[in-house]
Amino acid sequence: MGQIARNQCFFVIDDKNDIVGFAGWAFASHDKALAWLEQGATLDSGECEYGDCVILNAWTAISADVQSFMIDHGRDQLEGKKLLFAKRVYPDGKMRGVKLPINDLGRAVNELAKEGAPET
Repeated sequence: MGQIARNQCFFVIDDKNDIVGFAGWAFASHDKALAWLEQGATLDSGECEYGDCVILNAWTAISADVQSFMIDHGRDQLEGKKLLFAKRVYPDGKMRGVKLPINDLGRAVNELAKEGAPET
């Protein structure tokens, strides 16, 4: 994955050396991030190295405690960026997307964790 090669991710490891959380992202310009969110645009790795926006494209945590830790750590990792873009695609093809200030990382994660696809 490009985000690992670009060092745009982190793993959370517990005291038994098990992976209990993972987050991955890409940096992009506002236009590129918006195209990813709204039009399904794909970005090559070179387009994901710089920009004042963050595309959150991977997030998993096994518990609320791990998620809280990840939100705090994520805020530190993404300091200085302006906007966060993220989406969740459901099995029926519907998508829930968010575009929020970077300080609202926790709100974005909670919004995407909602069960059920959005109504159309």
